[in-house]
This record gives sequence, C-alpha cells and structure tokens, in this order.
Amino acid sequence: TRTIPEGTRLIGVEIKEGTAFLNFSSDIFERHPGGTSAELQTIYSIVNTIVLNFHEIKNVQFLIEGKKERTLAGHVDISFPFGPDKK
Repeated sequence: TRTIPEGTRLIGVEIKEGTAFLNFSSDIFERHPGGTSAELQTIYSIVNTIVLNFHEIKNVQFLIEGKKERTLAGHVDISFPFGPDKK
C-alpha cells in the first residue's frame, strides 16, 4: 500500500537550523485516502526516511504548495515540525 498518494510531487526542499521544509504538491492531500492511521503512515514514512538518513536534519515541516496547512486529510495537525517516530 502506498503511503504517499500517487501523483504527489516534491516541489522543493529547504533546510534551516536542522529542520527540513518539504514542499509538496496539493496531490498529497487532494488524493489522500484519509483517516488518522493513513495520515500518520504518510507523515512518518516521510519524516523517518529523512531524519534517520540525514543526520543534520532533526525535524520535518510539511508545506503544501508553499504553505503550512492544518492537516493532510482532516485528522493529524501538520502545522508544526515533526521529529522521527523511533518505535
């Protein structure tokens, strides 16, 4: 099962003081299947991949079309940076 909706593009990346600002196309929420579990899977598949592979990055801030949004699909607040889930 995909954790990132088909058609989603990473538009840009900017790193500031240990936080990676990842700017995604609107497909990440327009095509997202929704639900808390699916949102968390999307978030942490991205965050863990970045933070656990690039040691200079400690957090990930999601942007959609260059803006902070409240949620991906109505359940999980993405308006703040995420650290890795090491469970």
